[in-house]
Amino acid sequence: MKRLTLFVTTLLLLNSFAWVVHADNNAIADYPDCAKLRTHNNVRETDVAILQPILAATTEFMLATCAAFNEDDMRALNDRHFLTAGKPNGNRAELVKLLRQNFSDEPFPDISDVIVEWQSVDYTQALNSQLYSLNVIQGKRRDEYAFMLQSGTSNISFMVDDRMQQACLKLSTMACDLFFKEVERVTSVQNIFLGSNEIKQALVNTAQKRQDWHRFGEEGRFMTFIDIAFTSWIYSEEFSNGKSLPPPPKYQFFALRPSIAYEHFSAAESGDKDEMTLAVEWVGINQWDADIPWGVSIASVYADRSKGRKLGHGLMLHLNNKLSIGFANRGGGDNSVYINIDLLNWFSRFDAYASFKNAMLD
Repeated sequence: MKRLTLFVTTLLLLNSFAWVVHADNNAIADYPDCAKLRTHNNVRETDVAILQPILAATTEFMLATCAAFNEDDMRALNDRHFLTAGKPNGNRAELVKLLRQNFSDEPFPDISDVIVEWQSVDYTQALNSQLYSLNVIQGKRRDEYAFMLQSGTSNISFMVDDRMQQACLKLSTMACDLFFKEVERVTSVQNIFLGSNEIKQALVNTAQKRQDWHRFGEEGRFMTFIDIAFTSWIYSEEFSNGKSLPPPPKYQFFALRPSIAYEHFSAAESGDKDEMTLAVEWVGINQWDADIPWGVSIASVYADRSKGRKLGHGLMLHLNNKLSIGFANRGGGDNSVYINIDLLNWFSRFDAYASFKNAMLD
């Protein structure tokens, strides 16, 4: 009894620890598909000196978002620092610096309003390719323009007069219409990857996958690190890239899973028929997402009774990811039934995606 109790207690302690992911925000690889983005027409060099730091920042941002999404699309969707290589606002800082140092309200009306609004903008948890880009909108009249963030928060029109033309020529040696187009091109570089049709569809797919993994962690049976490692090994072919995982598995697999059960043993003496027992699932399977979730495990139970065999073996049936009922044969025609009290379900629900990804990387 002491040995079995020690064994089960050890399993309970080991399985009570959550699987932790150790992220590395700087470990972003260089992917060929991302390198190809440099050939995009809008990424070409600019002759306007004041725009060169912005082009460098927006290009870095574009490549970082591409590499991050290739490295781990789920994490990129949730972690803006990982998405942007730890610099989610680097390009915005360059843009605000450009506006503050070179655009004043006198020749460029209401540009201060754009700066104030720009400083309040930040990347949201949902990837929004409409942030951080400065559009210059041409109005109905030939010389009418407006500075506008793509989010649409600023759209104050102004007329280009001789004073503004002189300011544009001083800043860029270009007329205002050409200078504005160059500003718009340079600031749009950051969105080339996030704004592509392919990534928009990928974002839809990734959002659905994120929802599926969340349901897997919330609705399925709680999984210990042994269960996660066992399931990952069984699905190793599907999870072979070790980085961005596919949707969650249809089946959960379990091994060496301890629990406490409430057992009824009719052959026991009066007063000993109903007892709290120790149970171990040696190996099991659970179809967590079926219309009626169900599963089964090979299990053993132990109870220290004065009469009858203390150890029984049999099957444990799992229903609806919550309830487990077992049958144990104790030999000599003696059988018992029990209800599993799975203490592991009392722990906080686990981050299924992060746990499985960590298991595959290890």
